[in-house]
Amino acid sequence: MKYIHRPILILFSLVAGVATLPATAQGLSTQWVASGLTAPVFATAPLADGNLFVVEKGGSIRVVSGGAVSTFLSIAVATSGERGLLGRAFDPGYANPASPGFRRFFVDYIDPTTLDTVVASYRTSGTDPILADAGSRLEVLRIVQPAGRNNHQAGWLGFKPGDVNHLLVATGDGGSANDPDNHAQNNGVLLGKMLRVDINRDDFADPNINYGIPVSSPYVGVAGARGEIYASGLRNPFRNSFDSATGNLWIADAGG
Repeated sequence: MKYIHRPILILFSLVAGVATLPATAQGLSTQWVASGLTAPVFATAPLADGNLFVVEKGGSIRVVSGGAVSTFLSIAVATSGERGLLGRAFDPGYANPASPGFRRFFVDYIDPTTLDTVVASYRTSGTDPILADAGSRLEVLRIVQPAGRNNHQAGWLGFKPGDVNHLLVATGDGGSANDPDNHAQNNGVLLGKMLRVDINRDDFADPNINYGIPVSSPYVGVAGARGEIYASGLRNPFRNSFDSATGNLWIADAGG
């Protein structure tokens, strides 16, 4: 059977109620804001200060500030296929000096040596708001990817509005067509899932694992299941977004 790759959009509701869509199409306009970028895969602005942070697949985060483009952070990543620097999220407490998340942000990338998925945190420099402190790196979690495959690496990171503790991590099923290892349906592994971890707790003695498992997650206490899992059965949830009006999470699963 010929494998047909189709993107799928999934609505995963985190609150009660039904999502509604606009009755009519909305007009769009475009504006040129930056040039000289290489393979940009994500852009976000944590503050209303005009700075736009652009994630490049090759391992750099670039800042567009006042029309100029500069490098905020560069890390070594594997880039073949769908590997690379794939996601970034700012801590909800990023601008709050009293928060444990002050100046903290998270990245998701593929380790160039092991080819594992890595989620790590960094902090912005205390003296320059458009420069990261490379020495502040803290590894949050690591997921081993299947050998010999470089697709379905997912990589999105995000926080539900109003939730300051729980980072969501989208993971792909590990690649190839039709999920041959059945990772997405296996709740004993972290591939093919939406994970939810507490980034202000540490439940593990291992210094390379730095998160807590929320007691409210649906698979906590389920035999054979990982407590980090929030939703399963995904192929490649590459880009996702919360609806600010309803709290619903829209999952753009590009794994078809």
